[in-house]
Amino acid sequence: MRNEYLDLREKFYFKTIVADFEAVCQRYVRQYASEWAAAAPKRKKEIEWIIGNLAIDAMSYIPDWKFKKTGGNAEGALKAGYAILTEQLKAWGAEDQLSETKKEVWELQNSNLIRVSRANDLGLLNTPIGTDAAWDLVHSSRHGTCIATTNPVMVDTVRGKYPEVWNPVRDEIAKNHPNASNEEKVEIFTLEVIKYNCKVLMPIFECTDERVGYVHMQGNPNYAKDSVKMAEEAEYAYHELEKYFGKKPNIIFKIPAVSAARATIERLVAQGICVTVTACASVSQHKVFAETMKNGKAKLQLVVMMTGRFDDPIIEELKAAGLSAEEAVALGRTASTAVINRTYAMLHNDLKIENVWLLVASMRVIGNIEAVYNDHVQPTFLSIFPPQAEEYESILRPVSPGIGRPYCEEALNKLLALSDTFRKGYEYDAMTAEEFDDYLCVTATMAQFRKRYNDTVEYLNEKK
Repeated sequence: MRNEYLDLREKFYFKTIVADFEAVCQRYVRQYASEWAAAAPKRKKEIEWIIGNLAIDAMSYIPDWKFKKTGGNAEGALKAGYAILTEQLKAWGAEDQLSETKKEVWELQNSNLIRVSRANDLGLLNTPIGTDAAWDLVHSSRHGTCIATTNPVMVDTVRGKYPEVWNPVRDEIAKNHPNASNEEKVEIFTLEVIKYNCKVLMPIFECTDERVGYVHMQGNPNYAKDSVKMAEEAEYAYHELEKYFGKKPNIIFKIPAVSAARATIERLVAQGICVTVTACASVSQHKVFAETMKNGKAKLQLVVMMTGRFDDPIIEELKAAGLSAEEAVALGRTASTAVINRTYAMLHNDLKIENVWLLVASMRVIGNIEAVYNDHVQPTFLSIFPPQAEEYESILRPVSPGIGRPYCEEALNKLLALSDTFRKGYEYDAMTAEEFDDYLCVTATMAQFRKRYNDTVEYLNEKK
């Protein structure tokens, strides 16, 4: 059912022009009405879900990518199509699905993230939006999401959130690959998660000339000290996805910001394979890895700023230095903003790099989101955890650029005086590449990745 719906979403909103939209809606409603009349109860519910979700899409950001650019009265056609689809739900007596459809449409009409996405389209902002999750991508893409995260934490989380979807996948792996190693099982399972998410974003990838529409994949965290294994793992996954889709896959690989990664990254971007350097939380890391990628051939090359990983230990250091908990949190939660602004200026003003961009992720508070909005020539990418996205959407919020705003000098001096983590993150050459491996933000992130990777291994070895 999921792939059936995604095929139709692509048909409706990426392969249909405005002038034909009402006729396409009517044709598929007739087709599904005929099937619904003779269907078993389970299939009836599936058909209702498909029609309801196509109706939600009509009122979302999804048509902005391509459909609205095909000429004619796009808004009128979308409203007419929405009416056709929801009237069929009424005819079936599908009140629960109709209620869910109307509720989500109301939420979309008041979406701050859609306003940001449309401000990007108008050239008022330059901040593509991503989700820091590997699940509910259909929902988040309706708000303008055009990049998604899949790392060991996300893979382990998604199987727990949706066991009805992923337990059968696990069981198929056990059946079809009885002699596979634990590493092979995790790779196969991760690729299945990736395939679905790639399918969700593939139409965006294709209609934007591969500018956005990517899904992140991160490999085995136990390979972080082996540049060859990290490269081979990414190359294998890339070619497997290329075979699966029969065309260039919309995949971008997360490589950890450790010393061994430089050779891995050089090898991948030289082939045009997209890379995001993750576990990054310092200007010095951003500098080293941006310079590693600046001659790369990939369409998308990113360095991450993990705001929470950076701010969290700084808050603890500020408390230890004598600040109250309230003062430490208020100051510490802005620490990453200082690094973000410094990195942006370094990359695009000082180093004149125009093909490596900053991806801000791991955000804990709304202020982290608002600090990333950017109206400059070079973009900043924004990746938001679902709980933070939900909170951000809960009230109408002002949308204004944050990149380039002066950072409070008093706050900066206090952070430099009281926090060793901040000094390492903020100063240009605070660390050599070899010292990245022992940087707290790296070690904490990689430890979490290893734990959740091992949890996935246990899950894949569970007996039915």
